[in-house]
Amino acid sequence: MADYKDLYRLGTAYKKGGFAEVFFQATRRSDGARVALKRPRGVPQAAERLRREIEVQIELAHPNIMPIWDADPDRRWFVMPPADGNLMDLCAGIDEEEFASLLVGAADALAVAHEKGYIHRDLTPPNILAMPAEGGGRRWVIADWGLVTRPYAAGSIPLTKAGTPMGTDPFAAPEVLADGRSATPVADVYSLGRIAQWYLTGRIPVVSVQVLPDDDKIHWRTFVRECTEPDPGRRADLATFRSLLDQVFTLQPEPAPERAREMVSEIIRGQLGSLGDLFRLAADHPQNAAIYLDEVARLPSSAVREWIRRDPEGAARAGRRMCEHLTSDTSWAGRDAQWAGMPLSFVQEILMELAARDMPGLVDDVALDFFRADMRWDGPSQRMRVREWLSGLDGRCATVIARILTRYPDIADYYRPLRPRHVGLASLLTGRPVAPPQ
Repeated sequence: MADYKDLYRLGTAYKKGGFAEVFFQATRRSDGARVALKRPRGVPQAAERLRREIEVQIELAHPNIMPIWDADPDRRWFVMPPADGNLMDLCAGIDEEEFASLLVGAADALAVAHEKGYIHRDLTPPNILAMPAEGGGRRWVIADWGLVTRPYAAGSIPLTKAGTPMGTDPFAAPEVLADGRSATPVADVYSLGRIAQWYLTGRIPVVSVQVLPDDDKIHWRTFVRECTEPDPGRRADLATFRSLLDQVFTLQPEPAPERAREMVSEIIRGQLGSLGDLFRLAADHPQNAAIYLDEVARLPSSAVREWIRRDPEGAARAGRRMCEHLTSDTSWAGRDAQWAGMPLSFVQEILMELAARDMPGLVDDVALDFFRADMRWDGPSQRMRVREWLSGLDGRCATVIARILTRYPDIADYYRPLRPRHVGLASLLTGRPVAPPQ
């Protein structure tokens, strides 16, 4: 084994990773050139991982993949050019156009790797490095291929056992965190999407939580959503990744409330095909009161029922969000009586349909928020509609409502007096015990 100490002098600055450590201020003894040297740590699989990293990086010659300048014949260390920094450290000085160019280069590099059956599995901001480009500027390269997976040769022993989580939590695809051997090319797309989410929002991602850019970065929203889709079968592939990236700067969307208005108008005209787009738009803009109170609330009952048929959990979330906007001071101010009754009717329609479909869990999720919003509005005609619904309610969903009214007597007082079919509700809403039917 060649001894790197005879060839290179290590500096004191180094970075320690899971399997290896990099001395990024090393120098070549023969000419004093600055280099970065990587060697394995004394942990299980470190030597095997480094050996694979060397073999793969040598094979994947690409301008956006970190090159190897020198390596031990036994694959126990390697030398690469020094970087000017990584994406994590340099992000403050990177504008959107440079970041988009970085993504294009990364996608091109991954396309070469994927064609050969290699999947990186550990794309993170610290693993994307800045190299000086000819003529000035920066060239971004993908480094740290230690967790790369590749097609297994006959008789080889895989380094990753089935069911072993891989990757770095905030950026790795859900399927890779569950089982590293399940990685497919779209796992790398997910990681690039999470890197974009981090860059655009300024927040480190949370595992399994999709945060989409908004405000002045809203033109990136579709790109991030499609690339970070949790289901790998629905996630963008590399070809779609490039197309979505092109659209970031060529298709500037109109403001979300205007788009919602157009979709709702189409739905009212019977074009239910726009429902799915409206679902996604509302989910993407949970804090936008105008979308919910001025547009989504206009949906006819038939569209609400179709929404619940397709996505009952999503409809329930929309109902709760509607109530949150109704009970916030900023959303409530300046609205007239006719306007305010419409979003309440929308949420009641959701509750009624969920109850009709015997979904007590989702009824429980929405009902308390709805009752609070209804009490805040305090409209006589709306209260009468709720009373009529409660009078005919029975079964498991009525039991859920009875529990809520037991916990919150002020709500029970608000809807008295009436005599519902359900014994528990009747006891609460008449103000006196009711004997069960004989």
